[in-house]
Amino acid sequence: MDTRAARARIRHEWEDEVRENADKEQRIERRVKKWSLATLALGFAFGATCAALVPFLAGHSSHFQWDSIGKKILVLAMSLFVSFVLVTASCLIEWNYLRSIRKIHRKYAPPHIKYKRD
Repeated sequence: MDTRAARARIRHEWEDEVRENADKEQRIERRVKKWSLATLALGFAFGATCAALVPFLAGHSSHFQWDSIGKKILVLAMSLFVSFVLVTASCLIEWNYLRSIRKIHRKYAPPHIKYKRD
């Protein structure tokens, strides 16, 4: 009887651990999605700003307004570039963390879990 109670307790602990692991993976997935959307939005904003800058370059029709408008668009493009790089790095870090967590959960899963490999 004592062994059955111990086995049931261990199985219950494993189930709790698997549930906690799944919750953690879901939280990390949500963060990865948020960072991905932010990366996409900043990427499009940066691309649009770069495209808006082209008419103010030398040899184009609006070059005479370079000092009044073009420089401001250039500063905006530079700040969006820095933001884009930082957000992209954060997204990649979160994605790599999620990948590592999944690998650990697969490797050290309790014996009765079906996705355990080895």
